[in-house]
Amino acid sequence: MNKEFFEYISKVLNDKYDLYLKSLKLPLNKGFNINELKNLSEEFFSFEKIKCKKSIFSNNSYIFLDEKSYGNTFSHIMGLMYIQEPSASSVVEFLDVKPNEKILDMCAAPGGKSTQIAIKMNNTGTLVSNEYDFSRAKILLSNIERLGIKNTVVTSMDTTKLCEKFEGFFDRVLVDAPCSGEGMFKKYPESIKEWSLSNVYACAKRQLEILENAYFALKENGILIYSTCTLNTIENEEVVLKFLNKHNDMKLVKIDAEFGSKGIGCDNVLRIMPYDGGEGQFIAKFVKKSNAGIPKIKYINHKLDKVVSEFLETLNYKFKYFLNDNNRIYGSDEEFLDLKCLRNKVLIGEIVKGRFEPHHHLYTSLKKHDFKNYVEITEEDAKKFISGNTLEINGFKGYVAIIFKNHVLGFGKGDGNIIKNKYPKGLRKA
Repeated sequence: MNKEFFEYISKVLNDKYDLYLKSLKLPLNKGFNINELKNLSEEFFSFEKIKCKKSIFSNNSYIFLDEKSYGNTFSHIMGLMYIQEPSASSVVEFLDVKPNEKILDMCAAPGGKSTQIAIKMNNTGTLVSNEYDFSRAKILLSNIERLGIKNTVVTSMDTTKLCEKFEGFFDRVLVDAPCSGEGMFKKYPESIKEWSLSNVYACAKRQLEILENAYFALKENGILIYSTCTLNTIENEEVVLKFLNKHNDMKLVKIDAEFGSKGIGCDNVLRIMPYDGGEGQFIAKFVKKSNAGIPKIKYINHKLDKVVSEFLETLNYKFKYFLNDNNRIYGSDEEFLDLKCLRNKVLIGEIVKGRFEPHHHLYTSLKKHDFKNYVEITEEDAKKFISGNTLEINGFKGYVAIIFKNHVLGFGKGDGNIIKNKYPKGLRKA
């Protein structure tokens, strides 16, 4: 119990405060999004039987109706789904994503919103997904890889340094800002004890700094979404009003939704309160009405070593552009940004001692028909494979895609008698 928090939030919510208290006693809302890069809804539900209902917050999101854990199911392992708090999936719906655009997700970990954006882009264009905290950035990268995202550059940079390179570059920017997380109190009840008004003000200060960087990187007529998973007005409506007061060329766009609540002291924004069917989400949408600077970013493209070209002949899929970063080979259908990052589009593999070794990301990003050499396996072998075991399957030589129920699980290397396991050790299930 944190008396300071409950006294504060009672004044914010006024006549809705009792509804809020009742919502804290209800079960936690849990949901998931379907990865339509890998499967459509009807295909997904023929693969995975889940007790769920359609969410009101997003077109391809659902709410669990049971307490089963789906984190170790094949549908999750193979990136057919992303588990996410239901109301969090609403944010990207208002970003108005279109294919072939340049989009920045500034505070992207663990990756739910970035993967939603990439799916809406249909893996075209360029998405820069940034997370300042390096350990969280690695989680972001893991989810980008698991869902087979091909168009994303993953960075771990201070937002000021990042946006210095991208003046007036992006069509759309998402700032899902670090916040006091009051919408997460039901999931993490112990965190209520850590709440303080001084931390709320510190968060608001940082949020305004991040928004300044987002403004700098946004092109003319570009869309900016600001969101938090907190409930107070200091980090939400007051941040919006201060930002608008500084930038008269930023227009606040009214958010029309059939769910949620109105803003408090600020029109046109959207609140999704715990009593609205979510756990807590705030969303504001802006459009930039002034000329932006000229982007300074450069593009790069490299020629391939023979050993890489020979491996790529085993694929039906043809990447258009390539990048060699210290013998780590990346592929893309768009030109590469010249940018220091953790992952620049698809990591195809690495040249090691004169030979080429493919990477797991290549296999998650492609589909069965993209491979000339693949094997379809049973559920029993699939369980063995994700545990790191060799597959007793003969007739395959060289690198081979492992297919389970028409989806790529990973890859191995055949010698004609067995297939040696190349499933990443960090992902293996005991």
